[in-house]
Amino acid sequence: MPCYARRTVFFLLLIIILCIVIGVWQFFKPGYHARIVREHAGRVEPDYVFLAKTIHMKSFRGDCGLSKAEVEADLDEFEWLLENRYSYLHLKGIDYKAGLDAIRLSAAKGMSRSTLAYKLHKLITLFGDGHSLIRDPYIETICSGFLPFLVEDCNGQIVAFQPDRSEFVIPDCPVLKTIDGIELSVWLKCGQELATKGSKQLLNYQTVHNLRYIELLRKELGIGEKAEVEVEFESLDGQKRGKKSIQLARERPAYGCWPKTQSGIIKNEIGYLRIAPAMDPSETFLQGIIQNMQDFRKTQGLVIDIRGNEGGSRRPLETLLPFFMDPNEQPQIINISAYKLGVPDIRDYMENRFLFPISSNFYSETEKRQIREFTNNFRPDWVFEKQDFSEWHYCIVRPSQSPGYYRYQKPVIILTDARNFSACDIFLGAFKDRPGVTLIGTASSGGSGCPMKYRLHYSEILVRLSSMISFRPNGQLYDGRGIEPDIICGPVPEDLIGRSDSVLEKAVELLNTQN
Repeated sequence: MPCYARRTVFFLLLIIILCIVIGVWQFFKPGYHARIVREHAGRVEPDYVFLAKTIHMKSFRGDCGLSKAEVEADLDEFEWLLENRYSYLHLKGIDYKAGLDAIRLSAAKGMSRSTLAYKLHKLITLFGDGHSLIRDPYIETICSGFLPFLVEDCNGQIVAFQPDRSEFVIPDCPVLKTIDGIELSVWLKCGQELATKGSKQLLNYQTVHNLRYIELLRKELGIGEKAEVEVEFESLDGQKRGKKSIQLARERPAYGCWPKTQSGIIKNEIGYLRIAPAMDPSETFLQGIIQNMQDFRKTQGLVIDIRGNEGGSRRPLETLLPFFMDPNEQPQIINISAYKLGVPDIRDYMENRFLFPISSNFYSETEKRQIREFTNNFRPDWVFEKQDFSEWHYCIVRPSQSPGYYRYQKPVIILTDARNFSACDIFLGAFKDRPGVTLIGTASSGGSGCPMKYRLHYSEILVRLSSMISFRPNGQLYDGRGIEPDIICGPVPEDLIGRSDSVLEKAVELLNTQN
């Protein structure tokens, strides 16, 4: 073969090899937009008609129009993420392919970024996992008119109060009955479509709070746009009614952390430890917990209040729990988890949650024996495809001999509510059934998923999907359950505007009785 021919063949082979290398690198590099290729349904399944429905969204900054091909490509990518990155995909048996095909069939002329995000949000809520959601754009960014007051469920009655919690919307009629002349039950049913179908308390909590998105709910109900909202209220005894016309708010009213009581020693020498608005991992916050526990050393009982806390880090639990452990007792296993194989960098996120496999140097040989004995009897209540997940990872809390620690042995009450989620579920699960500890309030929402973020290629919608499955030591999933209190005690309407705190009063009364 002539020399120039050999050079030509050599360069052709080099180009082919280079193309293969680039292709492999493109496939495995972070951010590569892999997609599912399959045949799609030609009709919308009855259970997913709501996903095919399209309501007109007001355009907002960055709300680009997407072609049919771009929408379909992003739906295929979203499906790939569900199948390859999502830990709770099969938890509730959702026919996600039918749901995605319903959205696809509604995109014959393309759709806006906000419309696609809104439909994907509705689909994600079906899986019952409160960590998985659409992050960008949020619902509030595609809604320009909001209910101008806050609402909360008080023992089945929806109470309406001012955003600054100074008063009820109508002082002597706090119970919301109708909006725009339509019974509240209709609005709640509509708001439920946007809520996560997880535990009953998470579903109810989100459904009630979704009433704020009045503009979107009006569109869902086919009601025209109005700058005002007509609302009707009722007194607690049902004897009085009042009506009011109020301008819509231009910004979503925020609940904030409630109540705002500060840590300290309250009446009858009872300690009150407020952990809010989040499970803060900062050293300043953790040292504050240790200092508070030092101040409570001689108290006759302790109230730990995490109401309104939506989660965060496990470090406050790691800091606080040893105060209630015997220095000689075994470490307490508080969480058992496994992550979805293939998720990038997931091990770092597991370690940040103090979750390690039994092979880890994090455990002593004695602790490894304890874990093996525990695993022999551990029975998770959800049967999942084990080949898709890692080995078990365990989170334990050890007794502490560090300066400042002692064993608190007086009665302890923890105050809970439906806003407690994620790290708060782990916190409550660790304290549940410990000797001398009583949980009072309403059940936590239930969630422990280690969410990871992904951005779809064409729409640039930011998606968050859980990457691990998480169990209590008794085998129960956190997701879809939450932690039930020992004594159920919800707030009364006056609690919502700071005139009382009936749940805390109940806790103090019980501690006084126990003493």
